[in-house]
Amino acid sequence: MSVRSCVYRALLTTAVVAISACASNSGSNRAANNHTNNDAADAGPDTIVIQDFVYLPDNLVVAPGTTVHVLNRDLEAHSATSESKLGNFTLGAVGGIEFDTGVIEPGGSGTFSVPPTASLGTVIPYFCTVHKASMGEGHITVR
Repeated sequence: MSVRSCVYRALLTTAVVAISACASNSGSNRAANNHTNNDAADAGPDTIVIQDFVYLPDNLVVAPGTTVHVLNRDLEAHSATSESKLGNFTLGAVGGIEFDTGVIEPGGSGTFSVPPTASLGTVIPYFCTVHKASMGEGHITVR
């Protein structure tokens, strides 16, 4: 085998190993950031989990009079704050329903209550006061 062939084989082997390592790391990051509603379900009913700048579930269905628990499983502080219209990013009410957990530190939790007089079918959008538009928004639906 010529020197040129040996060098070519060595470079090819190195490239295959490097690509395999990148694909392996990329796959594990994708799996870690692949959220399902099971993340919130594991936390219990009437619970919103904040993780990797995402509210889980992004639409929580609750009955009037429900106390909603918000768990911050992220590495940054967050909030769950109602807004009168999706994308307003200011505290607001829909159908007389307004809430703000305040800032929840990493690993912390907060709560808010949906009034017992809340009308069925009301949809309240909410956002994070710390990150506003740089984080996704969620919804509470009263049913």
